[in-house]
Amino acid sequence: YPVWYPSPATSVGPSASFAVMRSDFDALRTRALAADEVWLRDGFGHVWHGHPSWSFAPATGNRYIDVTLKLTVTEVR
Repeated sequence: YPVWYPSPATSVGPSASFAVMRSDFDALRTRALAADEVWLRDGFGHVWHGHPSWSFAPATGNRYIDVTLKLTVTEVR
């Protein structure tokens, strides 16, 4: 499954938000939308597992894409 490790500065819980470089966006979006389940490690070392719901939006300056992941959590380690 795809795995993302957002920085400790991001918000994490049943949802996570982070920014990615526009140059990395296509690969992330393709993998993200194909993923039925995801594993997400937060800045505190917890690992969240669940079913994703994604949203993508251009960020300021059009250099980054804001990514929001809403997770239907099935497990936390």
